[in-house]
Amino acid sequence: MVPPRNSLADSLRRHRPAVLAFYLDDSSDCKRFAPTLSRLNGEFQAADVIALSTDSLDPAEDAAPDNPSYYWRGLVPQVVILDRNGHVALDRTGQIPLEDLEQSLAGVSGLELPAAMAQRQTRAMEVNEINAEVVRAR
Repeated sequence: MVPPRNSLADSLRRHRPAVLAFYLDDSSDCKRFAPTLSRLNGEFQAADVIALSTDSLDPAEDAAPDNPSYYWRGLVPQVVILDRNGHVALDRTGQIPLEDLEQSLAGVSGLELPAAMAQRQTRAMEVNEINAEVVRAR
């Protein structure tokens, strides 16, 4: 996963949209979702993508809204998108299509999706499939 550039508290303080991505290193579902998250991180500079290993999270019983544990529901992968004011715009688990994440981020960031991006259809790919495509491209 992509190391976070900022903390959730920093994002909220600066009124930037944030993407919380909860993952577990050993999870095959999380490994399949990692390329989607990396691509999202590269496309949306107006939002902070914060990847969080669930191994280091404390229980959310008394967590404040600037603590990622507040949003984690105990499932991986889980993505929570917060708008500039810290309101939850999306909270989903599993293999979320890139298009759904892009649409939600476009809504909270105020950016319009380019037509080609809005019409693109992607599919979840295994890491080995990605490696095979890189080899074929050479």
